[in-house]
Amino acid sequence: MDESDQTAVIGGTKRKRDGDALLESDRPPKRFATSLSICSFDISGPDDPVAHWVSASNWPSSMGEPSNPRKRTAESITTVPINEYKKVIVQLPTNVQNLMKRENLEKYSKYGNGVYLPVPDTGLDSAKAWDERKEICEDSNESYLVQYLTKLILPCPADILTNDDPGRTEIQNLPDVDWEWKLSDGKPPRPNITLGLMPQVFTTTQLRRLENYNQVRPAAFARGLFFPFFVCEVKAHDGKWDEGLKQEFGAAATYVDAIVQLCEAVKPDEVNQLQGQILGFGMLHNHKKIEIYGHFFLKDDDEKEINYYRHKFFDIQVSENFEVNPDYGVPGGRHPDRRMSSKSAAIIQELYTKFYALHKKRIMDYVNMLPDATDLQVGITQEHLEATSSKRQRTTANATSTAQANNKVIAAKDEVIEKLEQQIQQVRMGKDAEIERNDQANAKVIAAKDEVIAAKVAENERLLQRLQQMREDAQGDKRASLQQIEFFQRQCESLQEELRKNQRPN
Repeated sequence: MDESDQTAVIGGTKRKRDGDALLESDRPPKRFATSLSICSFDISGPDDPVAHWVSASNWPSSMGEPSNPRKRTAESITTVPINEYKKVIVQLPTNVQNLMKRENLEKYSKYGNGVYLPVPDTGLDSAKAWDERKEICEDSNESYLVQYLTKLILPCPADILTNDDPGRTEIQNLPDVDWEWKLSDGKPPRPNITLGLMPQVFTTTQLRRLENYNQVRPAAFARGLFFPFFVCEVKAHDGKWDEGLKQEFGAAATYVDAIVQLCEAVKPDEVNQLQGQILGFGMLHNHKKIEIYGHFFLKDDDEKEINYYRHKFFDIQVSENFEVNPDYGVPGGRHPDRRMSSKSAAIIQELYTKFYALHKKRIMDYVNMLPDATDLQVGITQEHLEATSSKRQRTTANATSTAQANNKVIAAKDEVIEKLEQQIQQVRMGKDAEIERNDQANAKVIAAKDEVIAAKVAENERLLQRLQQMREDAQGDKRASLQQIEFFQRQCESLQEELRKNQRPN
């Protein structure tokens, strides 16, 4: 597939590592003037092509094809030599597929075989849900696309690999992480997604070697991420596609350069064998289209340059990337719980299995040849070390000056903190005194209430005693009344008896 889009990517110095001695030159970056077939340009005058690119995002129309018989890419990053990073912009409209190794072109172009792979998403259980998702993506920001669309285009290894696939547990998937290594003086790459090797892939000995090696050459790009092999950039509807191209290319060139440096450190004679081989992949997508690239490099021994290239292997419209899984809801079918299938996911699955195996083996072979000793000068030329020596001295002086300035700042901050602590202590003491006063006032109120309650209790007790006495008096009066009634009743009975006797006949 032809590579016609134009992208400018900058190659420059390695990332800055606080407190570490760096092995790059402090010389200002040079501009690279390309030989042109039509005319030459004064790069400091009004026809400066670089200035034209910065202002117009394209080259002057008068620029033609390169006269150099060796074909160069529309997208290349040049460094001179491997251990010296230069800030260079090279952008010429050429086809790069004839620069890579033919077997790479044929093999990777067949990845996916045009099939669709079911992808997990519980929120897409109906046609309506999918239509709503697509409609929202058209107007959503980058974060929404990454969360709800990218995971269908670029699934995580755990979502599409089986337990038998090593990549399921060995591939690190990191979103939005700043890399610790870079090719330019600007900000380090920060892809939306980076895929690389987990630390668990390496043995303790290998990790110790990599820790030493990483002091001078790129190995660990972020915490828990070694030697990336895939990057993904995402742009929303209002994002700039050209900007995404630069970001994807810059990040991919950085990890390709890391592989080249590792090879040069342990097998310098084999660097030439890596030329033209795809050493990693990258992706750029928005809500409309998806592009997947392969990345490789070529050396120019005459000019002491290394040029980094990319080739577009796949160009897919989002509308054509998805279809309904025919086995959805079919017992015994392939992933009957997954409604949507993705063409790009099938490509990524092969990257996770076939290409990852090649990438891992290449890295392992090189790492096993790294020295065990703490030799930070592995693969570094004597000339480079001498150039670095003066820089280390400057770095030490700068570090001392910086430390003194930092100490002053820290002392000032400590003074402010001490004053704040004193103010806080005063506030606490005032609050404690206020609480104590409130407690005393509350104690008096409670004591007064207790007295009132005690008086009421005593009065209630007296009333209870009086009531009891009245009950007892009432019971006594009741007994006396009963006795009187019984007396009168007996008197009546006696009178009635006498009356009956008097009424008897003689």
